Amino acid sequence: MNIVSESQIGVDLIDAIVPDGGWLVALAEVYIDESGSHGGSPVLCVGGYVFRKREAREFTREWGKRLAREELAFWHTNPAAQGHGSFPFTPAEAWPGPRVDKLQRALIGRVRKQASFGFAITVNEPEYQALVPAHPDLGGAYSFCLRNCLIAVRSWCDRVGFQGRIAYFFEAGHADAAEADEIMRRVFKEPRLQETYRYASHTFADKRCALPLQAADLLAWHWHTDSKRRRAGIFKSRQDCIALVSNADCEVMDWTSERLHDLALGVRSGRIQLL
Repeated sequence: MNIVSESQIGVDLIDAIVPDGGWLVALAEVYIDESGSHGGSPVLCVGGYVFRKREAREFTREWGKRLAREELAFWHTNPAAQGHGSFPFTPAEAWPGPRVDKLQRALIGRVRKQASFGFAITVNEPEYQALVPAHPDLGGAYSFCLRNCLIAVRSWCDRVGFQGRIAYFFEAGHADAAEADEIMRRVFKEPRLQETYRYASHTFADKRCALPLQAADLLAWHWHTDSKRRRAGIFKSRQDCIALVSNADCEVMDWTSERLHDLALGVRSGRIQLL
């Protein structure tokens, strides 16, 4: 199957799952444990984008065409952005840096043009486990980040007055897919929360077909990397990260140890209520 037909499948998938007049949320999660680097502190990031249905269809078509011209099955930010000479295949087949950079710039431009809202949450997982008391509304670090993403989407809906329904997309086969599914099912079994979060459905899809997941991967990787750099004392952000998070409607949060301490106080005092 070539990428053109796969992008058409992606358009058909959006049409089949997303309600008419509805929107979709594409979520990606990045977890890179570089043991021994920066004190061996792993950072977890969950992030993604909200797309209007028609914009998601257009993104899928146009980004699919660009990938087809490049003879790529899909975009993967990790090898592309790190510049290790392994994108898109092996070092022996790697593209020169300017070619990779040009394609990433094209994706960033496409995302800025067609995504309605971006969001990303990072937390140091060992810090979270050590500082935050167990609480059913928080869960583990991944659950905590995902719930924060849902809150960001809900806040955006309230702010812009959106009253339609949202279909949530996750990458199929991911290590945290089972946890994401359990969280979504538990949260949205309540009609009140379905209304509050405009929930229509959640779906696990191959990012070769659900191309907005590739946009989510882009934002999650860059905010994850930016958070790790700041924790290492590097406070100058990469230009590609700036291009993403400086968009007019993008909400990002790094749960630093100070913020986690404040959260822990809220949990212990009984003031914490996420959903």
